[in-house]
Amino acid sequence: MNSKKYKAYWKEKALRFLIGKKKLLTLIALLFISYPLSAWAGQVVVNSNLTPPISWSWLNAWIFAFAGGCSSLFIKVEEIDKNVRLIYLAKPFMGTFSAIAVGMFLVEDVNAPGPTLVFYCYFVALCCSPIIQGLLIKLSEKGALDGIFGYFIKNKGK
Repeated sequence: MNSKKYKAYWKEKALRFLIGKKKLLTLIALLFISYPLSAWAGQVVVNSNLTPPISWSWLNAWIFAFAGGCSSLFIKVEEIDKNVRLIYLAKPFMGTFSAIAVGMFLVEDVNAPGPTLVFYCYFVALCCSPIIQGLLIKLSEKGALDGIFGYFIKNKGK
C-alpha cells in the first residue's frame, strides 16, 4: 500500500468512525457553536459594570423570561415537538436562558435592567425557544453533520 492510499484509507476509516458517533458529533458541533458565544458573554460581563444576572436587580427579567418560555409552549410546531422529550421542561428552559443571554447583551453598560428589558426578555424567550429547538433537532438528524465533517476530513491534506 503506497502512502496516498494509506492516508486515504485512514481518513475514510476516521470519517466512518465519526459518522457512527452521531450523538458525539452533535455535542461537538454544539460546543463548537456555543464556546465563542459564552467566552464573549463572559468578556462582556468582566469589561462592563454589569451586575451578575443572578441578583435581585435581575428578578423582573428572570420572571418575564420564564413567562415567555412558558408562553412558547403554546406555539405548536408538530415536526419539532414530536422529536423532543419533556417538551414542557425543554421549551421554558431554552427560552429562559436565551432571553437572559440576550438581556445581558442589551444592558451591557447599565447597572440594573430597565423596564424595557422585561419586554425584550419575554419576546426573546417566546420566539427563541422554538427556533433553538428546531436548530437542535436539525443538527441531530442523521446525515446533517456528515457533509460538514466529511468536507473537513477530505480537504485536510490539501
